[in-house]
Amino acid sequence: MDEENENTHEELGGKEVSTYRGLAATANYLSQDRYDIQFGAKELCRDMAHPTTLSMSKMKRGARYLLGAPVLEIEFVEQYPPSGLRVYVDSDWAGCLSTRKSTSGGVAMHGSHCIKTWASTQKTRATSSAEAEFYAIIEGASRGIGLQSLAMDLGSRIEISIYSDASAGRSLAFRKGLGKVRHIETKYLWVQDLVKDGRLKLLKVKGTENPADIGTKHLSIAEVEKKLIEIGLRLVMRKV
Repeated sequence: MDEENENTHEELGGKEVSTYRGLAATANYLSQDRYDIQFGAKELCRDMAHPTTLSMSKMKRGARYLLGAPVLEIEFVEQYPPSGLRVYVDSDWAGCLSTRKSTSGGVAMHGSHCIKTWASTQKTRATSSAEAEFYAIIEGASRGIGLQSLAMDLGSRIEISIYSDASAGRSLAFRKGLGKVRHIETKYLWVQDLVKDGRLKLLKVKGTENPADIGTKHLSIAEVEKKLIEIGLRLVMRKV
């Protein structure tokens, strides 16, 4: 078993490296409007500097998925102009087994329309699930404020509501200051002021109903399809 594990981590050489990097870049491009592959594409791009045989195996698995689900339809239905922006956030604490870094996932909904999604590796290593969820809330707030500014430039005023399924992470955002959590850098505490001033609403969502879960880990096809439908996205499976 040890020899097999070593073989799966052998670095690629020659043309294989260029092939892998080209495929990873393609996956990253496709993931811009395909939320179902954003997490996988992000993980593939993390190996671009030093791709291994294990990296290529993951790439082939992603390619097989795209062959089975080649199309993701984005539905935009007729609706009254929404007064608010719903931002769903989630985190997978220490999901990377090699670096122990966490992943933040998010979905921004303007009424019934999904207008932005993301899956990104957190730069800071979270020492608890609460801290990882707090970082996910911060990223959701940052992206929500960016969309709010864009809406203002277009002459529309919208409120931001952030939905998280982590009570511990939300408690960090509701408090004032660090409290006993001394290791969190103070530069991340700006979100506490926005929540206190009412510029951000921080609400609770059930974990089973949080679409941001797609951007934090690998899920089954059934789970992905269900969560995608909730945000107006639909997978078109290839008929065999």
